[in-house]
Amino acid sequence: SKRAELSGRQIGRFGEGFKIASLVALRDFGWDIVMRSRNWKIHVTEAEDMIDGVQVKVLAYETEETEFFPGAVLMLGNVNGDQAAVFDEALGDFYYKENPNFGEIIAEREDYAIYYPQKGGKFEKDGALYAGRLRRAPLSAPLIICSHTYRPDRDGRERDEFRNRQVRECVSEVIAKISPDTAGKILRTIENSWSRAGGKSKFFFQWGDMVPDLIWRMFQSKREVECFKQEYGERVIADFPTERYGNRRKLALVWLH
Repeated sequence: SKRAELSGRQIGRFGEGFKIASLVALRDFGWDIVMRSRNWKIHVTEAEDMIDGVQVKVLAYETEETEFFPGAVLMLGNVNGDQAAVFDEALGDFYYKENPNFGEIIAEREDYAIYYPQKGGKFEKDGALYAGRLRRAPLSAPLIICSHTYRPDRDGRERDEFRNRQVRECVSEVIAKISPDTAGKILRTIENSWSRAGGKSKFFFQWGDMVPDLIWRMFQSKREVECFKQEYGERVIADFPTERYGNRRKLALVWLH
C-alpha cells in the first residue's frame, strides 16, 4: 500500500503499522482480524509461499468489495478478556472524541481540541498532549491538548515520547490559535505556574514560558481580563519578597496592567 497524499492529520506515516500489528496478532495470538472502510473489506489470513526454495507461510489479505461505508471499522475475533482489556487501554493513546479519558471540552476547532481530563482517569493529574492523533507526552497539568496538525521534524516508527522542545512547539502552536476565553480557562487550570513560587519544577513540562502567550491571548478580550482581575486580583498583584519567591510573582504585577 502507499499514501499518495499526506495531509498531516493521519496517524500512519510509514505504511507498515497495520501489517506488523496484524502479523503479530495472527501469528502469536490467533486473532481473527477484519477491517472495513469505504468500499472494501479485508480479512487477515496466511498463505503458502516459496522463498529461496523453502516453503513458508506469509501474511495475506482476503479482499472483498462492499457497498460504500463512510469511515472505518476494525473487528477482532478470538480475543480473550485480558487481551481485550489491554486493547481498550491502548485505545486511550489515540485521539477520538469518545475517548473515555477526555472530560469536559474546553475548546474545539478543525485543527485542535482541548479538554479537561476525566475525573478518576489516568490523565487526571498530569494531563496529556496528543499530536497527529496520538498521545505523545504528559503536560504536568490537568489539561488534555490535542493538535491535529503538528508534526515534529523527525519522528521514528516507535513514536517515542516528545522531548520538552517538541512539547513546547506543539503547545505554542495551539495557544496561538485559541480564544481569550480559552486562554483564561487554561490560566486558571495552571494557576500553580504563575501564582506560586518555588524551586525548580520536578515536572516534565514547565508552563511558565507559556504564561505570557496565554496572557496575551486573554488580553484580546477586555471582558475576560476584567473577570480574571476580579477573580485573581489579590493573588496577581501581591508583591512578595524576591528573595523568598523569586521573580514569578513580581512578573505578575505587569501582566494585567
